[in-house]
Amino acid sequence: MKNRDNEIMYIDDEEPNLIAFRALFRREYFIHTATDAEVARTILDENPTIKVIISDHRMQGATGIEFFESILAEHPDPIRIILTGFADQKAMIDSINRARVYRFLSKPWNEHDLRQTILSAIEIYDTRKDLTQKQKKVEIALDHLNKFIHTASNEMRSTLVSMHGIVRLMMSGTSEIDPAEYLPLLEKGIVEIDLQLRNIINHYNSRRHLSDVEEIDLEEAVRLTSDNMEAIIDTSRLNIRISNPSKAVLFSDNYKVQLVFNNLISHALNNLNPGQTSVDIDIEIANTDTGVQIVFTDNGKAVEEDLSDSLFDAMISGKGRNSITLYLVKEAIQNLGGSLEIDSVPNAGTSYTLLIPNQNKNNGDLAA
Repeated sequence: MKNRDNEIMYIDDEEPNLIAFRALFRREYFIHTATDAEVARTILDENPTIKVIISDHRMQGATGIEFFESILAEHPDPIRIILTGFADQKAMIDSINRARVYRFLSKPWNEHDLRQTILSAIEIYDTRKDLTQKQKKVEIALDHLNKFIHTASNEMRSTLVSMHGIVRLMMSGTSEIDPAEYLPLLEKGIVEIDLQLRNIINHYNSRRHLSDVEEIDLEEAVRLTSDNMEAIIDTSRLNIRISNPSKAVLFSDNYKVQLVFNNLISHALNNLNPGQTSVDIDIEIANTDTGVQIVFTDNGKAVEEDLSDSLFDAMISGKGRNSITLYLVKEAIQNLGGSLEIDSVPNAGTSYTLLIPNQNKNNGDLAA
């Protein structure tokens, strides 16, 4: 099948011109031809990926300018080129102002000029599409950032209000409880605020961090994560078991991989079931054809049923105070080109299945 990456359409009521055009450009482009505006509109409706439309201006029925003007609302993207055998300045001005025509060429056409004009038109089309896609990604990123900051700030404020209430109660002298008994609650609040601040920092660093691909010792990555957490959280009740680490090889961004482990462990430590005294984490690692599969299972509080399918997108839901932590996991995995699935069972825990592909050591692209 002929490559349809670059589709162009030529409209002319003179059949020999259509035949000549197709003969000249059929090896370079996927060509559509039409003898009038009505046929051209049908072709365009059926082939919305057409990048360039070239139309004769003086045709029976609608002129080229009138046709271009009529398709603007439904098909604004194709680049428009008008051909005319008349030195009609008014037509040229009208074509630019009314129908957004890119170029006005004389007819009969000069093959070199027409070829260069088509190449330039395709380049403009591709650039506009690329900019549009990038703009959409930026808008999505900004929306996620706004939700992220909104959720984090609300959670920190809620914690601060609770801590302030405890301090006021201690200072009032009306409580019959020893003030020292309030200290664990204050420490818990401090840890929660620290967690949210680290989440914000990690979110920022993850987005600005340039990929640095290296061979990763996954067992060492887990150990370093656990050691680094000791300074900010009680890890004495944390038990981690790793299966098959030495046989798994991963070439990826070590910073983002450690970010994944950090947030999964943090989430487990901060979501204990009532009466739970220890956090047990099992990590199974296995090679795949393209990278590594990691199954991370904890015995903490299960994800609520109504959040199981949309946990990572419910940034402002207020259900589950650590949704930001898991959102960071999802974001890091996506940035690594991988995937994440979650399976949560009440009173049993949660399993996260991570697929992380190997990346090319030279430029960070996914390895073939």
